[in-house]
Amino acid sequence: LVVCGGGGAFLHPTHLLDRGTLHNDGQVYRRVAAYPSPKVSRSYGILNILRFRQMNWQFDLVGGFLYFTLVHSLFPLNAATLKPLMDTETLWALPLSLLGLVWSLLGRAIQQSTASLVAMLIMSITFMCFTDTGVKQPKRLLLGLMHTLAHLFCVF
Repeated sequence: LVVCGGGGAFLHPTHLLDRGTLHNDGQVYRRVAAYPSPKVSRSYGILNILRFRQMNWQFDLVGGFLYFTLVHSLFPLNAATLKPLMDTETLWALPLSLLGLVWSLLGRAIQQSTASLVAMLIMSITFMCFTDTGVKQPKRLLLGLMHTLAHLFCVF
């Protein structure tokens, strides 16, 4: 069995695979080679963690612009906006209060700025289009929407 990480935009790690045998559907495979070598694969993994932002600074520019476009209509926020969150009486009610605050800020951003709405639509369409192509369309749309909602929750 030859294990190949591929290349291009995404390189699968080869250093995580067992050095012995692989059992699949009753077949037994023995690894005889791996590309890249486990040593090189491990160094790529460390580089991804330590130097991703330095090597992909354009990603930060695009993401920063998109996030700023989403929230620019909410500036400046005042203490009254956060009052419901601060008035939460129990720790258990805090997540629900936070969710309500995020939801209200999201609605406010959409109402006050067409640019925020357009940025949300661009983000949604992009995530839906770049979801794994091996997934059927309805699930792909759902996964893209969930990815968008996760980002929106983090933004607001």
